[in-house]
Amino acid sequence: MHCFRLPMAWLVGLILLGFVTAQDATPPMTDEEVVRMFVAGLTTDEIIGEIERRRPDFDLSPEMLEELRRVRIPEAVLQTMIARQAEKRREEQAGLDIEEVASHPRLLIRLNPDVDESKTVSVKRGIDPQFAAEWELGNAPEDRVFDDLALFVACLTGDHVPDQWRSKSPLGRDFFSPMPRHELLVFLSTAPGEGDDGQDGRRVTLALPPTIEVPLEAGESHDLMIGLALQVSGQYRRLRSDLWRGVVVGEEELVLPAVVKGRKVRKIRALFDRDEEDGDDDEAPDDASP
Repeated sequence: MHCFRLPMAWLVGLILLGFVTAQDATPPMTDEEVVRMFVAGLTTDEIIGEIERRRPDFDLSPEMLEELRRVRIPEAVLQTMIARQAEKRREEQAGLDIEEVASHPRLLIRLNPDVDESKTVSVKRGIDPQFAAEWELGNAPEDRVFDDLALFVACLTGDHVPDQWRSKSPLGRDFFSPMPRHELLVFLSTAPGEGDDGQDGRRVTLALPPTIEVPLEAGESHDLMIGLALQVSGQYRRLRSDLWRGVVVGEEELVLPAVVKGRKVRKIRALFDRDEEDGDDDEAPDDASP
């Protein structure tokens, strides 16, 4: 009886192929897995790390989020689930072939076009007591510190707001501003918990790209909101925002300038930069910030 042996290189190749196939076969992460990891005693950071590593397939309906909160899933974990699901949705929307992308009309928001130096917003972490009272935060110093700063663009046009919109946006649980019904189009944030090392962690710095490409349907009117949000106790809350109504992308590329700046929480701004005749001024009544 003859024993057939594969060459060593083939064996190694098959082992590696099996490893890659096993990696690719990893199923998407679900709500049930998050609960099992929490019950098993994994830390918040460990659960968040696994959520960020795996493909998401979460049920984030208001009812399910309520159930997850009832079993005491940390808010930071829930917000990571919401952010990952929104990221997956954006990737699916961006899954167009190259020709379609090239021919698709675009809206670009140009951030701080008149600023030559590095485009960042660096804000002191502390929230003053008066502001903390308005947001019903605790009295302890740690309750008045935010973890993350985010820039967002949202569409407020009623027909464009998806069903169960609260579960599809990191700002969906913001009842303090309050954040209006919206479809989240862009969400740029710092890594939660990271500060400026040179400031001993006393600042949170958000790097701004020169432009943001916003996915919009051509020929339709959109009421667009640009704003800044803070993550406090694991939940994002709108801080400053501005609204530009009736934005329509035609056959040509449309560019809107915007100003985003600030060093203190009460001084940061996110505004569409437009001429007076174009509509609202800097103190736009649509900005419901405190």
